[in-house]
Amino acid sequence: MTTALKYDASVLIDSGRLAWEPYAPAGYPAGLRARTLRRLDDGSLRSAVLDVPAGWASGGPRTARTAEQAYIISGALDIGGIAFEAGSFYFVPAGAALGPVHSAAGAQIIVILDGEQSYGEVGAATPEAVQRVIAADVPAIEQVVGVKRRVLWQDPVTGADTRHLTLSAGLPGLGAEWHPVNEEIFFLTDTASPSANEAGPGWFLFNPAYVVHGGERPPTTSERTLLEWHDGAWELNRL
Repeated sequence: MTTALKYDASVLIDSGRLAWEPYAPAGYPAGLRARTLRRLDDGSLRSAVLDVPAGWASGGPRTARTAEQAYIISGALDIGGIAFEAGSFYFVPAGAALGPVHSAAGAQIIVILDGEQSYGEVGAATPEAVQRVIAADVPAIEQVVGVKRRVLWQDPVTGADTRHLTLSAGLPGLGAEWHPVNEEIFFLTDTASPSANEAGPGWFLFNPAYVVHGGERPPTTSERTLLEWHDGAWELNRL
């Protein structure tokens, strides 16, 4: 059975214009706030920019109800004695016990969840529950000229993954395309200063599965970095 392609369903927003909302999953103390990027069909949070204030701490070790990914945009977190600074990433499997989380100076992170999150108290953390990945240290793959891809995490069962992309200056428009899975993209950095209302750092793009996007785009004039994640095995299909 062939799935019909859809058009004009992508969503592009400036996350900096979104309102901050309290982020209070069960089992975590108050004080966190989030700018929601996307929710799943059941209303649970899928992705958000999470603000961790200076001095915030989770308390003792906790178990995570659902799988959680996070990329540090700025500031720093400490999770069970492991330091996560800007440009680092972590993944916590569902049910894993992570060590105490705290931030001395504060942090902003992109958080990606597989469903409604909550945390349960546990006596001790699982040492291997959280592993730090530094994006710059991951070998780059350049399957498309001018686009360097670093895979930060991949699910061996579903093929879902999270990538750090570097788009070189002068990258031409690549034309219309679609994918069989949902694709979310957060703009991290740009060596130029985008003009008003032009997508740049902090902007978020959601391309639903089987939605045609792209099309006529001018060549890039600066180097850009993006965080991109998918909920299944990604494929590139061009029209």
